[in-house]
Amino acid sequence: MAPNPAKDNVTATFDLINETDEATITITDMQGRKVFDKKATAGQYEMQLDVSPLSRASYVAELWINGTRVGRNKLLLIKN
Repeated sequence: MAPNPAKDNVTATFDLINETDEATITITDMQGRKVFDKKATAGQYEMQLDVSPLSRASYVAELWINGTRVGRNKLLLIKN
């Protein structure tokens, strides 16, 4: 995910082996509450995520493919 730290938008880039794979990005706060969830469309390898509604804080972003978590990153949001 880039940029990190971020203000309003981040880009998640990933590889799908098959175009029929289903990818989802979830973002949870540090208490484990899901605050963001977005599914990729078929054949998509990059997702623009609007995180502007989220507060300044640390979060955990996870990439799920076909229901299996395949990636996990810390995401820091900074606001003015």
